[in-house]
Amino acid sequence: MQRLHYTGDSILMADETAAALLDYASALAEANASDVVAVPAVDEEGRSTKAELLIGPASQLYTMPVAGLDEVPPDADVIAELQLRAAKVRPSRPVTEETELSTFVQGDDDLV
Repeated sequence: MQRLHYTGDSILMADETAAALLDYASALAEANASDVVAVPAVDEEGRSTKAELLIGPASQLYTMPVAGLDEVPPDADVIAELQLRAAKVRPSRPVTEETELSTFVQGDDDLV
């Protein structure tokens, strides 16, 4: 489990989700672009929720592992979507079959 620090606050999320989110934020920063994403998170009472984040070049994000909490299962669709978006922002990196998401719908800006 990771605690993602964002705008003076923090949220909890699965390790893989946090890694994909940081990678996408990095890609957006390199491209001087921004995006709003919705990612699964865990509130302070341990309940599943969704967090919507504006990420871009000015985002100052960092994660720290959280000990003593059970890892929540990562959402493979959200992770794949973040990876696909990062690949699209980085034109110098080829998009491989592994990073393509067959269920991706053009124009759908919301992550679930």
